[in-house]
Amino acid sequence: MIAEIHGKIRGTGSNLTERLEDELTGNFFGNMRYLPFNKGLKRILTACIYPSSLSSLFDNLDKMEWAENISFWPKEKEAEIDVLLTFDNIVAGIEVKYQSGLSSDDSVNNSEALPDDEEESRQQLARESRLVKRLAGTGDKLLLLLADESSAHSIYAETVRRQLLSDIRFGYITWQKILIELQSMTVDTPFEAVIIGDLTKLLVRKGFERFNGFTPDIPYIDSSLWWAFDYKADVTFGFAVDKKICGGMHYEFGY
Repeated sequence: MIAEIHGKIRGTGSNLTERLEDELTGNFFGNMRYLPFNKGLKRILTACIYPSSLSSLFDNLDKMEWAENISFWPKEKEAEIDVLLTFDNIVAGIEVKYQSGLSSDDSVNNSEALPDDEEESRQQLARESRLVKRLAGTGDKLLLLLADESSAHSIYAETVRRQLLSDIRFGYITWQKILIELQSMTVDTPFEAVIIGDLTKLLVRKGFERFNGFTPDIPYIDSSLWWAFDYKADVTFGFAVDKKICGGMHYEFGY
């Protein structure tokens, strides 16, 4: 419904498919609005953001009704972002991906450039970061990528490596972690339980359920670091024979 209201779905429904990102954006965040912020989206933001240090931005945010704090697909100059959260102390933009990558990129790499020589990238997240900064004013500024875990970290790492974003905090959330958080949520009313139940079923249907039997200490293995794996070998060798070995004879040793 939210996507259709904002013109992201054609009136004929001809572009309405199960792969449509705008539909997923509207369905998920539109339903989250019906939950108190402290019970719903705040829990997801504080539990699922990577790097986890970014969760502290929401720790002191105490809010129940928050429908007026979210806007969908705000557009300004060079960019449009899927979701914008505007609170007194922080403005957070969320770029939502389902089964696609970034819509635009270039070859800009500021990792070795001097500050005065840095280029302005046309990469999608770089453009959206400038939008968030223009709308945020003097408060904390945050850009989040919400994507499948198979692509979220690689997009995040490449953006950070190239130093495409400046003067803004940047992180990501995966749909898989959101689903796990939804499945562990406890609510106070049957109404809230229906919302959480429907969102859980939606993400399962979208294919975000995964095996969660192990909980590693780190979310991924960074290829830029070295790793050592130690083990204790438990192998013994023996050369005992039951016959006397004599010179001038020949012997065969089998294994």
